Amino acid sequence: MSKTALPYSVDNSKTARVLIQMLERRRPTDFWQVGVGSLHKCPEAAYIKATWPDVRIIGFEPDPRNYKAQLGDNYPGTLVNKACWNHNGTMPFFSRDARPSSGIIPRLGDDKKDFEKIEVNCVMLDTFAETLDPPPRLIVLWADCEGAELEMLRGASHLLEKQQIIAINAEICRLGVFFGGPSPSDVHLFLTGYGFREAARSPGHTDHWDAIYVKT
Repeated sequence: MSKTALPYSVDNSKTARVLIQMLERRRPTDFWQVGVGSLHKCPEAAYIKATWPDVRIIGFEPDPRNYKAQLGDNYPGTLVNKACWNHNGTMPFFSRDARPSSGIIPRLGDDKKDFEKIEVNCVMLDTFAETLDPPPRLIVLWADCEGAELEMLRGASHLLEKQQIIAINAEICRLGVFFGGPSPSDVHLFLTGYGFREAARSPGHTDHWDAIYVKT
């Protein structure tokens, strides 16, 4: 997993362009963004839409405040107010009330005083895929899920087994270790077990980075 072993080292703002170049010969049918965010214009999804106009774009945003902020003309696809998890139903997440656009997280460290607990609807990506018409054939996942990468991926095990997911851009969070979440090596081993390789990584961050995994 060393940076020197990677064929690319890209700035975070350019990862959508790099991903598109990697998939030039295998255009996806679906682009699913897990963790849309708050008030920004979602440049990644907008760039994908401009490059591949026919791709179905779906954004998952579990924070009810961020979801409302993205309604209307902000998001270039369909919004779903749910967290992507390894089971369906509801579970507690934690929100920093003093920072209304900071998002929500699935687990906390020792400092809990600035957070409030809220119940969030969760969905497995395997389950969600069954509701779509037409069914997804080739999916790109773009995930910024605050240290919940493995939970999201385990909820997509059938899609991974059937090789319907062809590329994943994940914000790997080293701090997840301290919150009881997966380490970067956990995510790496999980994805390589399904035949993915890490093809690019954004430089310049010590506690988190974007990593692009592509199906080999």
